[in-house]
Amino acid sequence: MSQQTATVPVATTREAVTTRQRRPSPFSLEQVGAMTFLLVFVIYFLVPFFWLIVSSTKNAGDLFGTFGLWFSPNFNLWSNLQQLFTYNSGIYVRWLL
Repeated sequence: MSQQTATVPVATTREAVTTRQRRPSPFSLEQVGAMTFLLVFVIYFLVPFFWLIVSSTKNAGDLFGTFGLWFSPNFNLWSNLQQLFTYNSGIYVRWLL
């Protein structure tokens, strides 16, 4: 006695998926939080450098008499640099080198 097996047709092609793929949003909540965190730290680390530049343009009276994070009406950068480089017969230049 011989046995016969019935062959079952196998589908070789897949049916097309009719549902649309969701496009990822350009910004996720994690990305916005991370960027906010980084922005706060960038401001935190760059404000002292800005303060140094602004303060170098003020004389002693303007340094404590005007708003600390903006330039005073009297621009004293060149006179401050002259005082720095001529202080104690130019000792700063020797320290710098």
